Amino acid sequence: MGAARQEAAELLITRCGANLPLWRETDPRGLERIRFAALKLSDGDLGELRRAVEIANVDWRDVLVAAGFGRDPRAHELWFPAPRKSD
Repeated sequence: MGAARQEAAELLITRCGANLPLWRETDPRGLERIRFAALKLSDGDLGELRRAVEIANVDWRDVLVAAGFGRDPRAHELWFPAPRKSD
């Protein structure tokens, strides 16, 4: 795993998990939805991922809405990012 991918994974685990403000759910699928939203908004850019996680730490619902995952709790399951040329 590349350094950027490792940093992204650690960021999602440590800063975008059950510790999110306003988070009351206990279902891991809910966190998956928020993390996928942050990844979608980042478009593969680590700086943008940090920004999305910061927004989620204010109100995670904003990240869901911005990513288009706000209305359907399963929308994130249908999203699949296009491969990047470096992948």
